Amino acid sequence: AKDATYTGRMGTELNGAILGNGPLACFESGWYFEVVVKQMRGRDSAQEDGLAIGVTTTSPTQFRGLALPQAIDELDLCWAMGFDGSQWDGQQMSWSACGWKPSQLREGDRVGCMVTPRGEMFAVVNGAVVAEGPKTVPQDRPLYGVVDLIGATVAVSFVEDATPPASAEVPTKRKKHKVTKTDTAGERCAG
Repeated sequence: AKDATYTGRMGTELNGAILGNGPLACFESGWYFEVVVKQMRGRDSAQEDGLAIGVTTTSPTQFRGLALPQAIDELDLCWAMGFDGSQWDGQQMSWSACGWKPSQLREGDRVGCMVTPRGEMFAVVNGAVVAEGPKTVPQDRPLYGVVDLIGATVAVSFVEDATPPASAEVPTKRKKHKVTKTDTAGERCAG
C-alpha cells in the first residue's frame, strides 16, 4: 500500500487521517506496514495524543468521492493503538490502555503496525516492539493500513515496501505454531 487517501482536515488536535489504497502485504510473521514521522508539533505544545496506527477491513473503494470519518476509530471494523496511550478494538467496540505514548515520537522515527497470524496487533517503533494492542483482528480478509494524525503528530509518509523487522520479537503466551506464507495481497497467509 504505497498510496494513501488523506482526509485533508487540519486543526489543533485532529490533523488528518490516512487510509492505505490497497491491502497490506502478508509476510511469514503476518501483515505489516510502516510510516515515517515527518512533522511533530513542538515539545511545548502540551499535546497528550500522538498518532494512532492500525488496520481496518473497510476497503478504500467505499470512500471514492466521500470523506473519511473524522477519526479512524469511526471506521467500521478498525483496530488501532497509540492515541494518548490507548487502543481501540473495533471487534469488541471498546477502548483500553496500551502503554505506548506516541506523543513522544520524534521526526524521522519509523512507526510500524504488525498483525500476527493469530490476529494480535503490535506497535513497532524504529524496529522494536513497543506495545501490544488488540487481539481480535481477523485473518480471513484483506487488511488496510490506517493512521490518525492527532495531537502532537502533524505529518507522516508511508514507507514503500516496508517489511517487518527481523529483530522484532513478538511476545507470546501461547504455544508456538507453524506459520507459512501463502499470499502477498493481504489475504490469509497463516496456517
